Order: sequence, then C-alpha cells, then structure tokens
Amino acid sequence: MNYLNKKHFTDIIDNEIGKDNYKSMNSERLSSNAFMFSSGSSIYIIYVDTIVFKLDDRGITLNVNGWKTDTSKKWINYGFGLMNANRNLYKKDFEWFINDRGDEIKYFDGIELIY
Repeated sequence: MNYLNKKHFTDIIDNEIGKDNYKSMNSERLSSNAFMFSSGSSIYIIYVDTIVFKLDDRGITLNVNGWKTDTSKKWINYGFGLMNANRNLYKKDFEWFINDRGDEIKYFDGIELIY
C-alpha cells in the first residue's frame, strides 16, 4: 500500500472534494497517512489515497479500493463515531459487514447508506 503523497492528495482534492470546497474546510491529520476534512455536515476521511468515509447531503459512502485492512476499517469506524451513529464496520468469517442500527449489511466498495 502506498503512502499518501502530494500528487495523490492533490488528485483527491481536485477530483473528489473540489478546490473551492477544500479551501473552506477544516482539516485534521489523523495519522501519517490519514486526513479528515470537514465543513458543515460534510466529512471526508482519506486514508492513503482513498476517501474511505464520505458523509454529505446524500448520505454516507464507504470505499477502501479493495484494501480490506484493519486500518481501513478503523478509519471507517472513526467516521461512524464522529456521527454518533449506531453503525459500525466489522469482520466476520473473513468478510466485512456493516451493523446498520441492528441490521447486518454485507460491505462492498462504494456502498451508500442513507443517514
């Protein structure tokens, strides 16, 4: 897995968040290769070169680009925790699932949840 470098970071800002939106957002470095950007009701958690957790007016989008690691799972659950959501991502029998307020949903990249 590659570490987040300036090109990856710039590509994510340009293609996913938008330069104008980025300038007005709060930013926080979560670890050496994880960042969080937030503004109003929007939250973006970037791990390595992927937005693993996105909350916006359409809902929540989760994506790990196939990298189902404990650290990817940790940052998604961090996002759920920020929302005080009754949701979490967990692993069972080598598969990932989302506990969505008591309902078990099988995880896949790009899954969208209604907030």
